[in-house]
Amino acid sequence: MLDDGARLRVLAEMGIAVYRLRRAPEPTAVVAEAAASADADTSATARLIVVCARGVRTDTRSALLLKLLPHALGIASSALTLVEADGAGQVAALPQAPAYLLLGEACAAACAAHLTLAELDAATLAVIAAPGDALRAAPGKRALWQNLKPLARRLRATGS
Repeated sequence: MLDDGARLRVLAEMGIAVYRLRRAPEPTAVVAEAAASADADTSATARLIVVCARGVRTDTRSALLLKLLPHALGIASSALTLVEADGAGQVAALPQAPAYLLLGEACAAACAAHLTLAELDAATLAVIAAPGDALRAAPGKRALWQNLKPLARRLRATGS
């Protein structure tokens, strides 16, 4: 019989992602923590830039995604920078980073104007549906995880 560590290593070598049940945090605490962590200026150490529409981080599901994102991708919270689009859907400026997570097609279009072809070629990009929609049902969660996997691989490859 294999111990838990050996079993997890065997499953990882087979390419199987192990999911663990977690207790759902309090929605108000999640919104406050996500807002506080997103307000911190971390552009100097940014490894992942998350671009979303204005007000997305105040939504409970979106705040939960933003809170759990560093852990899911295996990076520190300080390595994640949140950039919000303005009311017109435009992004002022994007810091350079090895990976970008774009929440919604409108954010993807807004970001395309700020990144050069060389930056687009060098970076790993993931575009997902609005977090509220992606986290409602199992197919959305599966699609979300499939989009996050390349980001996790890229961030692991670039080091901690």
